[in-house]
Amino acid sequence: MKRLRLVFLLPFPFLFPTFACGDGGATAPAAPAPAADTAAAGDDFADDSAFAAEQAAATPPVQGDGDPLTVDEPSVLQGFDARDPVASAQAVAAGRSGSQLVLEKERVDLGDVYQHKLIPVEIPFRVEGDEPIVITALQPSCGCTDVHVRADWLAVEGGEAPRYVLGRDIPPGAHGRIVGTFNSERRRNEKIVKIVVRGNMANDPVQAEVRAFVHPTFDVQPVQVRFGEVLAGGLRERDPSRTVRVTAKRPFELREWTRLPAGVRVEAVGEQVPTGEREEVRQDFRVTITKDAPLGLLTGSCIAATDLDADLEFLVVANVVGPIAYSPSQRLAFGIFPRGQQRTRTVEMRAKTPDAPIPPFEVEVAGKAGEYAVTEVQEIEPGRVYRVAVTFPAETPVGSWPGQLVFRFPDDSGLDDKSLSLNARVREPR
Repeated sequence: MKRLRLVFLLPFPFLFPTFACGDGGATAPAAPAPAADTAAAGDDFADDSAFAAEQAAATPPVQGDGDPLTVDEPSVLQGFDARDPVASAQAVAAGRSGSQLVLEKERVDLGDVYQHKLIPVEIPFRVEGDEPIVITALQPSCGCTDVHVRADWLAVEGGEAPRYVLGRDIPPGAHGRIVGTFNSERRRNEKIVKIVVRGNMANDPVQAEVRAFVHPTFDVQPVQVRFGEVLAGGLRERDPSRTVRVTAKRPFELREWTRLPAGVRVEAVGEQVPTGEREEVRQDFRVTITKDAPLGLLTGSCIAATDLDADLEFLVVANVVGPIAYSPSQRLAFGIFPRGQQRTRTVEMRAKTPDAPIPPFEVEVAGKAGEYAVTEVQEIEPGRVYRVAVTFPAETPVGSWPGQLVFRFPDDSGLDDKSLSLNARVREPR
């Protein structure tokens, strides 16, 4: 029976597998056929044993256990990196160069810098070897650094070097620069940026590192000014205050407070004092909760415009309470639960001043939730502490049940009614 001998030529010159298709459907590497067989076939493969011998002679020696992909000579595949397939494929397409890209410095230390600055970065390089190279990608590890290549080898005397176009030849012996900017605007403390250069050079990839220690324009301590619970103005003898210490990169002028939460006052204390570090100065501010602060959770930013390149900003948090503190103070969350299950949440009432006990009060659930929710008042300490339980019973139908838990006080008590939002969602059992 005649046998058809097929030869597949792969794109790489060092891989030429030959397969034979014979009876039984088995596929195996084909051995060179006797000359008589091929002559009898009368086809164009009469001299394929000689052709196979030429292929064997052209195949590079292998290492290890005969793996044909591990070769002694350099291969373009050695430039492929699966982590960056596009740049690697472009480098492979350009063909492996025997030259190297040599950076004159692999680390650029920008030292101490401040926020809101654009700082130039420059890394000179040269091509060592007798063959041209191409750069296919420049990859900084952080968006804070923008880089490109300046083609100094194309510069005209007295003119600026043009910007290099990725993928074009850089001749042997050429000198150039990787240039860019480091943007410190949103950075703080130590920042390390790695710049990876990819191409067809023999030492691909090449990596450089940019380091900086970024100081804020204003270092605010504490950045969150927390007062905790604060009695309403009519219930306290004096207004509570906290001190905020600000360290600025240099002497500054505070132009105006563009934002202050209601019931908050901020004042500078003393003069700006040099810290002894560079041009830095220190300034203290007194933050006070005033008597007109509204009841409830007080939270907001204090922002001041300055003559530096940034605003001064910190956060104030306080819980302003009347003669009665409620916990929780804003809402009761029942979540989602199945029909047939009972769910209960509680609110604690606590008198905040020793000479003002909690007067008699009424509590009710208003809104749609009031159709099923029931309440129970527990006296923990007479006139001082009460606990109110709100329960959705097991027979509450499927649906959403929003409403308000309302505390009502006598008109002559001087106390305002208090409302907390609540919501429950009942689903079908699973």
